Amino acid sequence: MNNILSVVTFLPLAGVLVVALEQAVAAPYCSSRLADAGARVIKVERPEGDFARGYDATVKGLSANFVWLNRSKESLTLDLKRVEAVQVLRQGLTYLNVSRSGRRRAEDAARVVDEVGGADRLLRDVARRELTLRSLRPERRLALEMAVDERAEVEELERQWREAEEIAEIADGTLSTTAQLEEELRRLKRSLGDQPSG
Repeated sequence: MNNILSVVTFLPLAGVLVVALEQAVAAPYCSSRLADAGARVIKVERPEGDFARGYDATVKGLSANFVWLNRSKESLTLDLKRVEAVQVLRQGLTYLNVSRSGRRRAEDAARVVDEVGGADRLLRDVARRELTLRSLRPERRLALEMAVDERAEVEELERQWREAEEIAEIADGTLSTTAQLEEELRRLKRSLGDQPSG
């Protein structure tokens, strides 16, 4: 009997983004270690490229050192002597920072939902205390939005489940009287009539 061993490697920097303004050997070596640990590394090069590309032409016309040090990285070129390029870099970094803080806000809001005991309990608590959206802290407001979305998804899944059970009952013969069967078929046809067939 063969034993199959599957190894799952945890990369400690998975999900981390590094923007590296670098060239030559020392900085690319450091950021390659970050990439090896799971970080997404974006290397920003000057328009003529990293001069280390030309150390030799061993790997398809590129330097072996350059290829080894920059494996697993993404690359883009920016002329940081130009104001527009600096603005592009700043805008990109601002966008990345906002996305990260957005994820953090969503995580905080999910924690709020969990702390109060779930989406339904949060909705009941807000309704019971007759709170307005303006009176809620931002993370609690986001948690409330998440709870409403979650509740809508659950209600839709429950509706689909009830419909599937009814179809199974018809097929099973549980709905046995002809009047019940006819009424159930009419109801199902009405509910499916608005949907495109496919």
